Amino acid sequence: MKLTLNSIFSIIIIIILFVAVFFSWRDAFYRYRDGLRVEDIKRISLANAIYYSHYGYYAKSISLLIEEKLLEEEPKDPKTKISYYYAYMPKNQPSDYHLGAVLEKCSSDILDIDSDYNSTEGFWYGYPFNGIDPENKLSFRKQICIYDIRVE
Repeated sequence: MKLTLNSIFSIIIIIILFVAVFFSWRDAFYRYRDGLRVEDIKRISLANAIYYSHYGYYAKSISLLIEEKLLEEEPKDPKTKISYYYAYMPKNQPSDYHLGAVLEKCSSDILDIDSDYNSTEGFWYGYPFNGIDPENKLSFRKQICIYDIRVE
């Protein structure tokens, strides 16, 4: 079989199209899972607000929200199945909490409206974390970007 210039050109075009479709699908999956993460954080926050309205302070853990039947089960990362970050203060009868999820896409617009708080500083309990976004979200270096909310 003899390859002509037209057939080589056609093969190159097919490969380029395949690669473009692959990366756009991958990006769509990242955005879909990031959307699920943000919705999970909002559900946990809503359950915690209801808990606060009953007891006058926030829950010390997400599992307490499940025990109180405010959540059916603990929301976890859709890809890794790991629990979300949750920190609270003070130790008894928390009046403040910090909740977050690691995103797959640092360029997500949702990072423009999150809290960008660092609960590793101070007297936080639970699982404190740094939710401050990187300076350059569009960098090609591997970065950890966390969507976080802080309620005080």
